[in-house]
Amino acid sequence: MLDLIYLTKSEKQSLEKFSEENPKFYRSKLVRSFLKQYEHQAMFIDALCYPSEENRQKLDEAFRDFYTGVKIVSYLSKTIYWESVNFDKKQRYRNKISPLVLNDSSNLNEVNVLEKIKSTDKSIEEKIIEEKTLAIEEKIEDPKLKIAFLSLTMRQKEVLQSIYGNGENITDTAYQLDISQQAVSKIHKSALKRLKNIYLD
Repeated sequence: MLDLIYLTKSEKQSLEKFSEENPKFYRSKLVRSFLKQYEHQAMFIDALCYPSEENRQKLDEAFRDFYTGVKIVSYLSKTIYWESVNFDKKQRYRNKISPLVLNDSSNLNEVNVLEKIKSTDKSIEEKIIEEKTLAIEEKIEDPKLKIAFLSLTMRQKEVLQSIYGNGENITDTAYQLDISQQAVSKIHKSALKRLKNIYLD
């Protein structure tokens, strides 16, 4: 968890004592994620081994910012997913309440609906397929989130489209994009981080 190589003997002893007295501390996924960053490790060690109001405050602020960032990333990822789901629901509802009438005989003087359909550029089948495969950026209704999404790289969009738009997991996304699972995971995290930064700007 922590890099103990460059610590003094007294610092190592303080960390060992803390670990013994707080065995559940390092089991927290949030704590482990926080301490992956070297600067957070340094703040934690300073606050623990050299206790002062300044060191404690630095650690508290860093953790609070980190926790807020985690919550925002979680919120954005869920928002992207539900924006896509809600869009699909709305489309299905519209199709349900407005069924296609192939032959409208209410007015014999008018061209029947079937003929109108034939004259359109796209067939009904094409439109249905288009709705199902519509890019996730077209399904996002939150203006600020949409702007943030459009700022992503093509690869980042592809990964988010696969995960949130198509409901694929990391493994399937990696296979479809012909890249490693580690690459997908890294791109996924960087995309959400960029969304967070732009969304909060």
